[in-house]
Amino acid sequence: MRNLWPYLLLVTLLLVAALLLAACGALGAPAGAEPADSPTPTLAVPPAGEEAATVLPPSPTGSPLPPLPDMGLAPDFSNEIWLNSEPLRLADLRGKVVLVEFWTFGCINCQRMIPYMREWHDTFTGEDFIIV
Repeated sequence: MRNLWPYLLLVTLLLVAALLLAACGALGAPAGAEPADSPTPTLAVPPAGEEAATVLPPSPTGSPLPPLPDMGLAPDFSNEIWLNSEPLRLADLRGKVVLVEFWTFGCINCQRMIPYMREWHDTFTGEDFIIV
């Protein structure tokens, strides 16, 4: 029985080399080649004194959505322990913009949102904006 180990190693190394070359783009287009139809991005600025025309996206042509059912008022918060604030009631929040953020200490995405929440809190303090 012949030893297949050197052949297996050679095939594996060739496959790894091919994958590395493909990932680095060495097997792609020649250096300096650009696509034939690549449009040059331009910024259209109206001449001084003229107002820019507002271009709105086309309105949907499908049937309108059915009206939402009346579900009544939202239930009040039932927390007994509040962190960093006094207890809130929904009646106290009426007429304000309320951002309800659900998070947990172990969630990395939740942890990454904290700087944005702080920035929004600092930016909109006193403007009827509250984060719950």
